Amino acid sequence: MYGASTNDLTQQLKAIQTLLGDINDCATVQRMVSHPKAGRQILAALEKRQGKKAQQFRNYWAGNLSGAAVIRQWTDILRHALALRTTVG
Repeated sequence: MYGASTNDLTQQLKAIQTLLGDINDCATVQRMVSHPKAGRQILAALEKRQGKKAQQFRNYWAGNLSGAAVIRQWTDILRHALALRTTVG
């Protein structure tokens, strides 16, 4: 529907979704193994991984999605999609 103009944005969304999914996976497993018998080493390793993934997310966001040009690009694409939806639907 949007054509090639959204390919880069789609790739950015996929990268963010992967990072957020990894962060959530860490939090979920932490809750699952929080029983004392699971061991503190597992929890420490998961917390470290979650922190690393959170930092990767922040770095990706700052490097790829926080600039005014990107925000303008997203706004233009979404405005265009809304206009198409209004005229078609």
